[in-house]
Amino acid sequence: MKSLRFFCTLLAAALLFTLVPASPADAVSSASDWKDIDMLWVGPNLIVGRHPDGTLVLDDRRAFADSPLDVSGWRDITDVVVSWDYILGLRSDGQVLAAGPSALVSEVSSWHDVVQLCGTSYDFAALRADGTVYWMSGDSDNWDDEEAWDESDDEEAWDEPDNMTPETWTGVVRLIPGGYTVFGVDRRGNLLPCYSAPPRTDSVADIAYNADVLMFLYTDGTACLYVPGAWSDSEARRAAVHRWTGLTQIAAGDWIYAGLRRDGTVVSCDLYNEFHETDSWRDVVQIQTLNDSLLLGLRKDGRLYFSGGDYEPELEARIRSWSHIRDIFVCGDYFAALFSDGTVKTAAAGERGGQPFRTSGWKNVKALYGSAYWLVGLCTDGSVLVAENRCLDD
Repeated sequence: MKSLRFFCTLLAAALLFTLVPASPADAVSSASDWKDIDMLWVGPNLIVGRHPDGTLVLDDRRAFADSPLDVSGWRDITDVVVSWDYILGLRSDGQVLAAGPSALVSEVSSWHDVVQLCGTSYDFAALRADGTVYWMSGDSDNWDDEEAWDESDDEEAWDEPDNMTPETWTGVVRLIPGGYTVFGVDRRGNLLPCYSAPPRTDSVADIAYNADVLMFLYTDGTACLYVPGAWSDSEARRAAVHRWTGLTQIAAGDWIYAGLRRDGTVVSCDLYNEFHETDSWRDVVQIQTLNDSLLLGLRKDGRLYFSGGDYEPELEARIRSWSHIRDIFVCGDYFAALFSDGTVKTAAAGERGGQPFRTSGWKNVKALYGSAYWLVGLCTDGSVLVAENRCLDD
């Protein structure tokens, strides 16, 4: 009798457990266990995956968090923005959902008819179907303070005329992230700046940025280097970039700037002079800056060009034998190479050196994502691989 009573108690407890709704903490899972994922978004310590039906899964790797984030009830998601401690999701009906500080959740709850989300480390914006823009700016740590995210906290560095605030924009067809803020582009290709404007604002095709440096690519194949804020720019580097023509892609580091031309050649400069180390590069299909002052060029034959920095011999020796590279992913001091067979290798620049991520067992990878802390691979079968950056200090 006692055994039967004990068994019934266990059965009742199990049934009760299955009926209790999962808490947000229960909804968080490890990305390495995910299946059937078709898209990923990665923030500094948040990884979000989407299933083909538009539902989301979250891997929250924050060491310290005021409250858990919950996206388990979100449906029909078409796009996501991930930051340090918040997540925005765009639904197919144009509604925006948010997980994070209460002020953020309250603000975006009324946003509707949205067709694009765009975010940076400081600002984010939502483009509406009628060409107008929703916008929030400020330090996410203080969003629950009502006065914390209305304006920039650096009035000397950022001059913000009334006609440059995104709330006044009309006729916008695309949003582009640029450094700490978001830019709008209207149907004629004109740039709608926030805070500050470059010398030329027409026919903008793309923006590259690193720290406080903005580089603009125009539809006619020319470029413009611009440093908003209080500190002055170098006339030499601006003049060098202004002379470039025939560009299809640009890359900007803190101390090196480059443009990929239509014929597969590369032009570049550093802070003060033309950078002639890339004059011999040919058949390049992709350029990336690494560690502020290094430049990578992916060739048509799947090999890499490498130039710049104080640690060129060590890093070049490591990557010289790499071939059949399909894509390169760069973040901060490291980069990862995705090979045509779906395998991945990584390397770090500077004093960190070595291989920052353990990816020797990775295979069937079709796309790479990541942050300074994590490298994430999306596989052809919808599974997800995650590696931690071993070069970072605890």
